[in-house]
Amino acid sequence: MSTLQNAPDERLRVLVVTAGHSFEAEPFFAMFDADDGIRSEGTEQPGAWSCFGAGQVGNWDAIVMYDMPGLRFVGGETIHVDPPEYFQRHFLEMLEAGQGFVFLHHAMSAWPSWPAYADIALWQVLYHAADLKNIPPRSGMTGLNVTPTAWPGSPQADVAGGRRGGLTMTWPGRRAAAR
Repeated sequence: MSTLQNAPDERLRVLVVTAGHSFEAEPFFAMFDADDGIRSEGTEQPGAWSCFGAGQVGNWDAIVMYDMPGLRFVGGETIHVDPPEYFQRHFLEMLEAGQGFVFLHHAMSAWPSWPAYADIALWQVLYHAADLKNIPPRSGMTGLNVTPTAWPGSPQADVAGGRRGGLTMTWPGRRAAAR
């Protein structure tokens, strides 16, 4: 897969990483195509792993994670699959170098056996009772409180334009401010 080269235009360069769960690709990617300020490129896991590493920083203004690696569903059981060590290292190198990431929906369910990923994505889905780590069992969004400081479409939500909004999310045992 080729990476985007810095183009003379001013659009945000966005890599969109998918796979690991079903979704309607056409309307999903149409969302990016409809925004004249975004130039997006799609890639699927595990091939997307080649896009990660310190040498890839700067190829994209943001990487949108809409994937769900790290799980296999077999016979009604959820099996955790560890991310390869080199992928963990490359992912962390990108973060340390300042690469921006956006985690959407299923991506926050990814890599349940990698504790650092939950800290990075500011979320963790617990698939087994043994994963609870003293957190009371919850179903769906029960127990999660989200307080927006800006609604989508409001001037405060325009992070790319320099105005900042955010969400404050609280869940028993965790608190995260997404900005």
